[in-house]
Amino acid sequence: MEDDQEIEAESAYFHVMRNGCSTKGMRMNVMSRRGVLFLIMVTWVCSFTVRSQQATWRLASSTAGLFTLDVEIFCRNPDTLYAFADSMGPTLLLSTDRGETWSKISRRRWDSWIGTAALQVDAFDPRRIYESYFRRYPFQWGDAITDMTTDGGQTWSTISSLVDWDRFSSVAQIHPLNNHKVYLGSARGRINYSSNRGATWGEIAVLPDSESSTGLTICQRDTNLFFASSYAHVYKSSDGGLSWNQVRSTSASCNGVLFDPRSDSTLYITHLLSGANGGPWKSSDLSISWYQIRNGLSSNPFYIYGIAINPKNRLELYLFGSRGNPCYRSTNGGMEWARFDTGLPQNIECRSIAIDTINNRLYAATSAGIYINALSTNITERKISHPQRITLYQNYPNPFNPTTEIRYQISEVGRVTLKVFDVLGREVATLVNEVKEPGMYELQFDASNLSSGVYFYRLNAGIFSQTRKLVLLR
Repeated sequence: MEDDQEIEAESAYFHVMRNGCSTKGMRMNVMSRRGVLFLIMVTWVCSFTVRSQQATWRLASSTAGLFTLDVEIFCRNPDTLYAFADSMGPTLLLSTDRGETWSKISRRRWDSWIGTAALQVDAFDPRRIYESYFRRYPFQWGDAITDMTTDGGQTWSTISSLVDWDRFSSVAQIHPLNNHKVYLGSARGRINYSSNRGATWGEIAVLPDSESSTGLTICQRDTNLFFASSYAHVYKSSDGGLSWNQVRSTSASCNGVLFDPRSDSTLYITHLLSGANGGPWKSSDLSISWYQIRNGLSSNPFYIYGIAINPKNRLELYLFGSRGNPCYRSTNGGMEWARFDTGLPQNIECRSIAIDTINNRLYAATSAGIYINALSTNITERKISHPQRITLYQNYPNPFNPTTEIRYQISEVGRVTLKVFDVLGREVATLVNEVKEPGMYELQFDASNLSSGVYFYRLNAGIFSQTRKLVLLR
């Protein structure tokens, strides 16, 4: 009976995380294989509906002047929200009326200031909260601390407290299917784990290079798949956090990694400073390749604190940042960004955004208090029209010498291969072999190193397979 209840709880928890509220927060490749040079270009089919009014942010007056660093929605009742503020020490705020009014639940006085912070609220018990933050002392190193409360913030116990030098807080992550399992990415690369909702903890791994964690994310479709970020790297685990491999190195300051909640292959990372190598990056193939998504962002460098994804519309993203650039919005998965800061003072920092998909509201934790955006139907919309089927088109020109264009379209996310064969069935070129997003794709096949004759090109995507003939004439 107890096992049945556990299964029901896990199933309900998965439903809440996938369909409830969210709280957090064209590429061009040139490749060469076997002497064949080809260019892949992604083209999205889009339609636009533009309306005049943008949704407006407004301040929750009871939070005016508070430096808030994170805001979190209780998924089972989105009227209940928590926020983390720095008010002479870590301060927990509570709202039970959709963010309109807030009260201070707890405050611990310190002679230090807090650099970064993050909250995690148990999806079944709003009294159980994990609070991670970086406490900095003047002219000294700081402490990466994670505390836990089981009584709604009245009392706290410290889970982890380590001297750190990277200015980032520890990162707590609740398992998507089982809220008894909690993971903690901490200072010096330590990955800690609790199987009993934080009652006891043990270290299960240390990240390569022992770098302090700046982000930790778990795939909701394959819960053995973890990614973690540090100041200079991104790491991957395929065995539930027991072992880790480095999958990306960066010269910029990486401050977070985030899984698309409705994809098992799409990831986002952010770098603290925008610029040539910084800002937001995206991978659609589980970190095999990455591309920068900064079109529409300010050309002047600014700090980026993170990205929030709408769990009901994976193409809708919110990016939050420093003074002058507090909030941007994308409606096409980060391909393009537009300012989304009407009502936000330009001299504030936006540290976190929470998305309430039930009441259709946004909440922003800023350096001047909590701001609310009651999303209106009169906002600018951008609709992405995905192809309804998979199609491989005939190349053009055909016959050709030595280059030809090949087009194909994909209707859903998945691994795609496009290969060329001679008349004996031998593979002579691999043009595509990666996970693709839905859309229309076009590439140029350069057959300079092949002999004249008849060849075949074949597209495979899931169970779909289609072959066409092309003719090379010298």
